[in-house]
Amino acid sequence: MLKTIAGTASLALFAAVLGTVSGPWIAPSAAMSAYKWKSRPLLIFAPSSKVSEFDRQKSTVTANMAGFRERDMVVIYVAGDSVTTALGREPGRSAQALRAAYGVNNGEFRTILVGKDGGAKLRSSKPVSANRLFGLFDSMPMRQQEMQERG
Repeated sequence: MLKTIAGTASLALFAAVLGTVSGPWIAPSAAMSAYKWKSRPLLIFAPSSKVSEFDRQKSTVTANMAGFRERDMVVIYVAGDSVTTALGREPGRSAQALRAAYGVNNGEFRTILVGKDGGAKLRSSKPVSANRLFGLFDSMPMRQQEMQERG
């Protein structure tokens, strides 16, 4: 009986921790499986497209589109319940599923950079400059090899 109560309490605590995330949980690597070893996703989360940080991050992407393309990046916007892309194909996941996979609450702004290996390389609650994004990737061995191969 005591084990059952403890198990129920643990389950309730786990559910409370997840609290703001409802629906099916998917691992981040599964959320980006379509891009693995092909592209570097940049996910930009915001409560709505009217958030100033969202506008600033989107402007950075627009102004540096050639650099994002050169680095095989896919830019995914998750604003409210909408999922759109600036580069590449959409991930085929709902806004809710992407938020759950990356632990982003509905009311948060978040920029998450994912490597070709599927791992998160950067998480920021503020817009990130193109120089910082590009510098991070350009210093990695896989990107160094790509730059050598492409001349």
